Amino acid sequence: MTSTQTLAAFDSILLVAFGGPTSGDQSYDFVKGIVGNRPAGEARIREVAGHYEKLNGSPFNALTYRQAEALKQELVCRGLHVPIYCGMRHWKPYVRDVLHDMARAGCKNTLAVILAPHQCWISWDWYQNTVQEGNTGLAGRALTVTYTDPLWTAPEFIEANADRIREAFMKLGTRADSAQLIFSAHAIPIHSCPFCRSGQRKCPYSDQFEESARLVARVLGRDGNYLTCYQSQAEFFRPWTTPDVNELIRNTCHKQGVGDVVISPIGFLVDHVEVLWDLDVEARKTCQECGIGYTRAETVGTHPAFIRLLGDRIAARFEDKPRIEAPLH
Repeated sequence: MTSTQTLAAFDSILLVAFGGPTSGDQSYDFVKGIVGNRPAGEARIREVAGHYEKLNGSPFNALTYRQAEALKQELVCRGLHVPIYCGMRHWKPYVRDVLHDMARAGCKNTLAVILAPHQCWISWDWYQNTVQEGNTGLAGRALTVTYTDPLWTAPEFIEANADRIREAFMKLGTRADSAQLIFSAHAIPIHSCPFCRSGQRKCPYSDQFEESARLVARVLGRDGNYLTCYQSQAEFFRPWTTPDVNELIRNTCHKQGVGDVVISPIGFLVDHVEVLWDLDVEARKTCQECGIGYTRAETVGTHPAFIRLLGDRIAARFEDKPRIEAPLH
């Protein structure tokens, strides 16, 4: 594929991600912006904002920029010379502002990559809605936006997570064989999706999470020898997916006499406060209370296999290859 062919297809790449505050003093506004004006949720907003404050913000944006830089190098090696932009849904640089910058730079036809491994209204539709809202604000300068295919069963995604888990188990030495592998994903509110509530579709999120876990466990030779759970429930006035990671540690691992756990945050692509606090602080504390050793596998981040996967997904759209079968596009 030549650069000329590339530029004729898409003139830019837009990475669409969650976003995070880059300092502790931004924490309350960040969490409030996600939860919204709900007086009943004020205590929870301040609690979660406190986690960000204690960690002095989140490394999410910086880690996403590292992914973008690694992806840029990957695409250059493939002969794809296009600018890469990063737009965040919940913090600066907001998607709407990035789209404005792209339009001002003359971009007209962009290829968007949603940086979320598993699909649901919150992790897929909402990102697309955010892009659409920002695009609408451009009026006559609106970009044509095409999305890459999702990631959850891709061999490279599975390989990258398996490598991170192997590295974690190696830290345990002789205790590795008896350690319990746990996969974790962000909890989502049950029946929160308007499409699911109306019966138009079934939310694919949990099934995709379970399939990713099963495939990674198989690569590791642990078929059936793993547990799955959720974490980071943002509110408590409606039901969310379960079991919670701390409940799983107390009610399953502790009761079964597990000596060590290795937790893989497979539902996250880079470290965020959900990983650094909800797992490395809270889940670790739960393990300590139960007399269980805690080890956490790294997120895929800039693992070469994962960056190669992003390159594959982008190249597939430049070459107009058939779409990968998925519930949402």
